Amino acid sequence: MVDTTLPPMPPSDDGSLARNHYDGFYKRSSREFWKDNKIITIKDEPYKKCDHEFKVVFNGARCVKCHFGLTGPIEVKDGKLYHEGKKMPV
Repeated sequence: MVDTTLPPMPPSDDGSLARNHYDGFYKRSSREFWKDNKIITIKDEPYKKCDHEFKVVFNGARCVKCHFGLTGPIEVKDGKLYHEGKKMPV
């Protein structure tokens, strides 16, 4: 059996591009590999807590503010989730 797993792509971070890191597998430098591509960096942001307001949807419930949803036998009362009559801590 032949292993068809490819190694990671050459790094595209600012430091690797500045150093022009050479990748032995692709036999290209970072700048050469990424030259025709637009590099977009998405920064991690802290999780924003949502004061959920749920509505009933097909087969479950979904928050109208952040779109978080759950499926199954869930009840919605005043925008909050209940299961078997007990309020769910969401």
